[in-house]
Amino acid sequence: DVGQMTRMTELSLFGNMLRGTVPSTIGRLVNLETLYLDSNELEGTIPSALGGLDQVVDLRLGNNDLTGPIPSTLGALRQVEVLYLNSNRLSGTLPPSLSQLRRLQEFHLHDNGLLTGSLPPSWGSGMNSLRHLYLDGNAFASTIPTEWGEMTALTQIYLNGNDLTGILPQEVMEGWADVKRISVADNRLSGTIPTTMGNMRKLEALALQGNDFTGSVPDELCALVTTAALNELTVRCGEAGGHDADEPLRCSCCTACHGG
Repeated sequence: DVGQMTRMTELSLFGNMLRGTVPSTIGRLVNLETLYLDSNELEGTIPSALGGLDQVVDLRLGNNDLTGPIPSTLGALRQVEVLYLNSNRLSGTLPPSLSQLRRLQEFHLHDNGLLTGSLPPSWGSGMNSLRHLYLDGNAFASTIPTEWGEMTALTQIYLNGNDLTGILPQEVMEGWADVKRISVADNRLSGTIPTTMGNMRKLEALALQGNDFTGSVPDELCALVTTAALNELTVRCGEAGGHDADEPLRCSCCTACHGG
């Protein structure tokens, strides 16, 4: 029984085509700092007992066939810095308890497809150590909370391929001053692009296609293409590579187009 190995600090079994379920007894490994079970064929739910791994720093369960909700008990992983739950078949909503993961720097939750509900506003003040956030390829349906502007450590955020609505909040864009890569493509976002995005001097890639933005990409943002790091600015384009007549967002400085 793996649960009897209570002195273990690292358990690495990734990429071994393991089948079956994640044993709940793993939650007894109170000294475990690293748990790699990713890239296997594990199924069933994520055991709530994993919330007992209060020393774990790096927890990876991605690329399996796990189902069911994300246990709210994962909010007790106060030392965790890296969390991979991506590429499973998880469902339900995002637990607000995850806002307690104040040390979390890298969160991969992309490509589950069945995750729904709102983006929790409480993540803004709670998860403000986050540097990389991947929520793409799910079914989240809400606005982008203004509180997420408090995630000032972010350098990469992927929200593409959801059902997000509303605008790009100016307060959020101002807080993300150090972000290098943003994708909000393929949602239902609307409104205009905030001119304050011209202050994002570290921005390298911005994907806007597949939304309902109106107006023009601001000159302040276009200036980053020639004077700063921005080398990928993508909107939707037509079959000939020009502006798509169905794309309400005009862009004179985009470096790439997508779709058609």
